[in-house]
Amino acid sequence: MDWPLLRRPRIVAPVEQSLASRPFGAAMLTGASGMGKSTVASQVADAWQGRGGEVLTLVGLAELAEVPLAAFAPHAGRLGLDPATWTAQSLMTAAGSLTPAPLLLVDDAPLLDPTSAAVVYQLVRVYGVRAVLTGRTEHLAGGPIERLLHERVATQVEVGGFDFYEIRLLLRRRYDAAPRPDDVARLLRQTQGNPMLLREVLLRTERRGLVARVDSGIELEPIEVPTDVRRSMRDRVADLADADRELIALATLADGAPIADLLTPEQRRRAERLVDESLLHWMSSGTLRPAHPLLGEATLTTLTHEERDAFAERVARGLESGDGDAARFVAVRLRCHGGGATDEDVEWAIGHAYARGEYLEAVQLDALHAEHRPGWEPSTAAQLYRASSLSWLGRIAEADAVFTAVDQRVSEPAERALVVSRYGAHLVQRRFEVAGALRLAAAHDPYLGEAERAALAPEIRSWQLLAGRTVALPTQGSWGEDVDPALEVRAAIASIVVGAMGGHDTAAEAQLLTRIQRRHGVLEPHAADLVHLQRYFALLAQGRGAEAEQVVVERRTGCAADAAGLWTYLLARHLALRGRLEQASTLAGFAVELLTWRDPVGFLGAARALRPLLAASAGEIDTAEQLLAALPAEHASDPKVAVVTATVEGLALASRGDRDGAARVICDAARHAIDVDHGLLAALALGECLRLGVVDEAADLLGELRTGSAGLGLYDGLDEAAETLGSRDPSGALRAAGMLHGAGLDVVAVDTLAWAETMAPSTSEVRRKLHRLRLGIEQTSEARPLAGGPTARAGDLTDREQEIVDLVRARLSNREVAQQLGISASTVDNHLTSAYRKLGVSGRSGLRQLLAEPSDELGQKG
Repeated sequence: MDWPLLRRPRIVAPVEQSLASRPFGAAMLTGASGMGKSTVASQVADAWQGRGGEVLTLVGLAELAEVPLAAFAPHAGRLGLDPATWTAQSLMTAAGSLTPAPLLLVDDAPLLDPTSAAVVYQLVRVYGVRAVLTGRTEHLAGGPIERLLHERVATQVEVGGFDFYEIRLLLRRRYDAAPRPDDVARLLRQTQGNPMLLREVLLRTERRGLVARVDSGIELEPIEVPTDVRRSMRDRVADLADADRELIALATLADGAPIADLLTPEQRRRAERLVDESLLHWMSSGTLRPAHPLLGEATLTTLTHEERDAFAERVARGLESGDGDAARFVAVRLRCHGGGATDEDVEWAIGHAYARGEYLEAVQLDALHAEHRPGWEPSTAAQLYRASSLSWLGRIAEADAVFTAVDQRVSEPAERALVVSRYGAHLVQRRFEVAGALRLAAAHDPYLGEAERAALAPEIRSWQLLAGRTVALPTQGSWGEDVDPALEVRAAIASIVVGAMGGHDTAAEAQLLTRIQRRHGVLEPHAADLVHLQRYFALLAQGRGAEAEQVVVERRTGCAADAAGLWTYLLARHLALRGRLEQASTLAGFAVELLTWRDPVGFLGAARALRPLLAASAGEIDTAEQLLAALPAEHASDPKVAVVTATVEGLALASRGDRDGAARVICDAARHAIDVDHGLLAALALGECLRLGVVDEAADLLGELRTGSAGLGLYDGLDEAAETLGSRDPSGALRAAGMLHGAGLDVVAVDTLAWAETMAPSTSEVRRKLHRLRLGIEQTSEARPLAGGPTARAGDLTDREQEIVDLVRARLSNREVAQQLGISASTVDNHLTSAYRKLGVSGRSGLRQLLAEPSDELGQKG
């Protein structure tokens, strides 16, 4: 099985930008050993060759550092020079005269012999030859190569390790299945993203048979790094002074907890020296970590069990005397390993691990404490945290057993409410048994207090909607503050998600989440992301598309691991509205895999339904229908899925000529979405009716939405577009399309303008404005236009070609066109020939037949 190679855009992009710069174009890739500098450089070189360029590859070797011009010797024949007689000047002249100028690819550039390094410097600095150089950071120690950086001739690009997404993508390509997020996070910590070390760890995992395929994808059992790597780290530790090893051991056991206050003045000075020597890192105020996890592990192996236990107890005592949950958690965990933790502390630590998304840690803490305390009976809250952790780890049967046991023994209203919330979420999101969750809620409802019942209402309502029921919207935030904070958080989360689908203002719930976190700490791994989710949907509904997109782009790279699938789906959906179908399709597939493992708020069905919608939007109807047929039945009643499914079915009907039938299908689904308070999704679907040019019923529904939600720019833009098309007012389409474009609905804006063009006189200024605006918006759209007439097939025409086509359709002769536009008749002929070729016609009659006015297709709003 070939090892997958990843193209790393965040690193490749600045390199290619540097090569394109003037007057110099060079980039120096620096970083630690094994980070993939040479791989990135080779990818840039391959792209250069793919564009028809040539590459001159040089390699620096320490063994040849004393041999003048050794790096250029393999290219002597190509340069027409004799190594026995060449000089640096003749070499520079020959290399600098190559046409076209090659790209210099210099691997381990700091190890070049001085003469070769000087030639490289001159070729880049004087001859303007483009160059990509690589070198370890520690090898940069003066000379011509480093002068390229100091003189800003070359841009330094630091090559760090893989991030979470890159490791996940590599695993996905290696095993052709979605990896468990916990395993991705563990590998990231274990290897710090070093590609070479990651490869060795994965190959050892495979050889030991520790890769398991499960329903959701693959799981990889933990394994130690290769022996030679561990031996190298142990050798490095062995050379350290005892006090240095003690400090590294202290930082390792603290595991990211703030330990600055535990250090003596002498240890602080020693820590600063070890930081300078790249053995320790100050990660943030008071947080000290080993430069690499393996360095910490190697240091701990130098201690006896007694010394390690004593060290752990010392660190635990020190952390307990400080403030903050991070310090307390590390202290409890250290004591738990030694059997000295209290039941209360362990139960708190299990909840804290769950809240951090460290599900495996939560399960292991429970098991470790039970091992030391065989008769231990965890609290209901602790057992529910453990059950939820097992659920997200994919250990569904184990989670079922724990949830069932807890469900059978609870009696207090507060505990019953937590069981309904957590067990119900497991049934809905992991087992797709919505009916089971509703039966669970009904069984406990008679024993709940009013506060608990009110707090559960938003979550239960979301389940009812998934089951296809039309239910009343509960008063938001009506549960008060008399419920368990853990339940209050989940109530606010459910309320935000349900409210967002309806285009409602859920800022109060977002503020509540923030207050709870300040007061009680993080209680759900994805809670903070729901605050941003509320902002995203608020901006989208307000018609502020660019700002909404900025939120989703930022959160996708800065979110909690549990929310990665959610933000990936939202970015895909947002790009789809703009017509960026190829990128959206890639992200949609990625989102499905992420949400299969972690779908905390129920968007897996929507992500699966997005793929057929993207195919239909691209005009690939057969593919869309195949994907739609493969959609799991458990998602069918989800309003988020139903409205998208209807849209795909409508686009399929339209592709076969039945636009009225398509509009009916979409409007029926939108009507249902409005009835179940998913108005925002209904509005987006109704935009497809505007694209089809069948605006009658869609206009009524959009008017209803606009009346019920005053001040939302997205609704205003869609409603005005419908009014404009229905009243045949092409000038009004300019404003409506501008609003749609501002909201990020570029695909709808393009077709709105296209229909309006067919209503405007062919030579009018309004038509020219409509045409220019349409061309400007559709430049980045890959969606297949649905409007009839020229814009359905002539999107590739230039402005001048479109002007001439419009005049020819008005039956002007070539001479008359030339006179009106102030150009020669031969220029008109040339433009027409180009337009005929693009449109696939042979002359004027074919052009007029192909681009016949379709205005009568538009439904009239009565």
